[in-house]
Amino acid sequence: METCLSWRPSGSVIALIQRLPNKHSVCFVEKNALKHSTFDLPFAVNEVKVKQLSWSADSKVLLVWCAPLEVGNGKAQVSTS
Repeated sequence: METCLSWRPSGSVIALIQRLPNKHSVCFVEKNALKHSTFDLPFAVNEVKVKQLSWSADSKVLLVWCAPLEVGNGKAQVSTS
């Protein structure tokens, strides 16, 4: 699990990011810690870093803000541009 998470305003679901060796997934978890559903992001793990998750006020839209990673000197860094 990564540090990004967001509580759905009209419900008992938390959206969070799960980084697996070959993909990023957005997972929806209930209050009782059971996984409700999931979907995969269309990026490779080493291409982007998810910076923020945010629900719309009516809980119909989930924003997934990603920033591209720059690979240099053997380390991946979030691009500042």
